[in-house]
Amino acid sequence: MLNELSEEYKKKLKIIKNHFGENAQYKKFIEELKELREAMYRIQELKYRNPNPDDFEKFLILQWDTYNSGVLSEIADCYVVAYQINETDFLRSYIEDLELIPPHLIYQNTRNARTKIIEIMKFKIDRTIERIRTGYYDE
Repeated sequence: MLNELSEEYKKKLKIIKNHFGENAQYKKFIEELKELREAMYRIQELKYRNPNPDDFEKFLILQWDTYNSGVLSEIADCYVVAYQINETDFLRSYIEDLELIPPHLIYQNTRNARTKIIEIMKFKIDRTIERIRTGYYDE
């Protein structure tokens, strides 16, 4: 997904990493992974209600807009930090290892998930840059 970000956003990621420091971003990455896991476990509850894998996948596709904002936002958070610390391969395998959402629903642009993740990432990067600029984190 990084190659879908412009050079401007790649530079912003470096600014964010430099502002907080690499060690802080590793800690942030762990925090974001926990939040993603919690969001995905909420989906697992839906899976238990629909034990047939084919029915569950159809349910997810049909209900995408109902649950995606939380999960996609958490995925975006993780990717924003993962790119800063070069842990995107780990993140992708982590998401796949949770086995809660079929990977193609996230990575093959089903229902524009990939596009939405990129949009959320850009929003979060811009918001962080603005907060750095205004001293929000200095308090």
